[in-house]
Amino acid sequence: MSTREEFDNMLGWLWGSIVHPVYQALELHGIHNGRLWWLSTGTFTGLPLHACTPIDRDQFIHSYTATLGSLLEIYSRRISSQAVKVGVVGVTQTGLGQENFLPSVGQEVTDICAALPMTHVVCLKDQQATVDAVNKSLEDCSWAHLACHGKQDLIEPTRSHLLLYKGNLELDTVLKMPLSNAEVVFLAACETEMGDSGLVNQSLHLGGGFIAADF
Repeated sequence: MSTREEFDNMLGWLWGSIVHPVYQALELHGIHNGRLWWLSTGTFTGLPLHACTPIDRDQFIHSYTATLGSLLEIYSRRISSQAVKVGVVGVTQTGLGQENFLPSVGQEVTDICAALPMTHVVCLKDQQATVDAVNKSLEDCSWAHLACHGKQDLIEPTRSHLLLYKGNLELDTVLKMPLSNAEVVFLAACETEMGDSGLVNQSLHLGGGFIAADF
């Protein structure tokens, strides 16, 4: 069995055993769409619950929270009445070798930016996606979509980072940002919720860090 077949089988099991029963329970209470928050614990912290839903049943936006406290904090905020501003970042390659190349990121960024009004979106692609430019975009935007490589630092979790153009955006920097407009971040990057296999409930990874930073 190929790796792809094994992955597809895992997604099928996640859908049938976990996600579909949750959908059914929500539908019994008249909830057919919206934002669905997952708080994974134990070995489930490493499973892609958001990725197993069949296309024809994809009526929920899947999000993760590291702690219940973070989730309560999100819903206690006053939602801004201003128009949503979206920051879109895509870095297709961080080194000279093709092993670092992300072939779909360029089109991903192009498609997202084309679907949004130009007045509401800031697109940073490849050479534009410097650390300073991305920092400014994150501080200004309400929604952020980051497509690039990510790296978890198991020794110093706050040094976990996203690989940008000629530099890294470390989690420690994100945690110190004034993110008064932040609402939603989509991390299309590897190792963003990996954590430490020896501490499976450890919430200090890139995904949990962005939530702690107010996204």
